[in-house]
Amino acid sequence: MALRGIDWDNGVIEIDAIYSKFNNEISEEARAALNLVKNEMAGHALSMETEEYYHVEYVDGESFINEVLIPNNILEEVEFSIVERVEEITNIEEMKCEARQSGRDGDVWMMESDLDELRSLKDKYILSSIATNEYLSHSGTPGSFAEKCEEILSLVKNTKTVSAQ
Repeated sequence: MALRGIDWDNGVIEIDAIYSKFNNEISEEARAALNLVKNEMAGHALSMETEEYYHVEYVDGESFINEVLIPNNILEEVEFSIVERVEEITNIEEMKCEARQSGRDGDVWMMESDLDELRSLKDKYILSSIATNEYLSHSGTPGSFAEKCEEILSLVKNTKTVSAQ
């Protein structure tokens, strides 16, 4: 099996093909760096193969995970919401301007950190903590993201089971 990496903008990258093509044509330093990347990608690819993929959406004021409607009370219970990443960036940029104008430099620094994190993600929708500035996404924190999605779906399932009895 070829080792594959994920490039969220351009599809799958065949790491083994790149490695074998250029391995004999590069310096020792570059070869060491390529080996490091190959090993990191191997670990990431393995973790991606063992985790279920969850698709989150926020459409017309309603939240969904894998097309399951998530009631607001469940999201409040787990202290997360589903947000559009680009919209979250816009909101934080607006809050950062307000904080800068009112001299809250500590808040500005924290918002810059959040913006850097959000800009590094590739997902359209992410999970955003309503209690802290934590963000969970498939492209950034796949393990934590999958665990939180599973927790939310489990609560929805349990709620439906209880109300059906």
